[in-house]
Amino acid sequence: MLDKLVDAIIEFLDLFRFWEVVRQYEVGVRLRLGKYWDTLEPGRLYFRAPFGIDEIMTDYATPTARQLEQQVITLRDGVTIVVTPIITYQPHDPYKYFLEVETPESAIGDCARGTIREILSAMTYDEAQSPAVTETVTAAVRKMGYKWGIKVITVAMADLAKVRAYRIYGGQ
Repeated sequence: MLDKLVDAIIEFLDLFRFWEVVRQYEVGVRLRLGKYWDTLEPGRLYFRAPFGIDEIMTDYATPTARQLEQQVITLRDGVTIVVTPIITYQPHDPYKYFLEVETPESAIGDCARGTIREILSAMTYDEAQSPAVTETVTAAVRKMGYKWGIKVITVAMADLAKVRAYRIYGGQ
């Protein structure tokens, strides 16, 4: 009960705060009455209109590595593989990053998974094991992410292994 009271007091006091510090490792945008107002650069103090008039959105500007879910892909030569991609990215254009996608993490993850499937399914197993695949995939995902204000640094394949696919039929 006391923790809810403390939270309510903090939220009330936050209505009167008229400043925001964007730390050295962050980027952000300011919305005024729900519309884009300006881009906030790192390492600065910004004054904001209190009472919810200004909304500040920030995120880390440092590179973030994210392991995506495993994918099972059938290659051109009929071999089925499982691949676990790791994508390293950071915000490039804060306006697009915050305001043109619902969540940048899911946007770049879905984009990368689709691109990886498209590229690898056109290859044979021997071609898929080539180091050049990482460069090809990274370039393609980088191009897609740039549209959303995301700078893709690299896409690496943590696992790339053959698997056997089984279908289990249920029934009577």
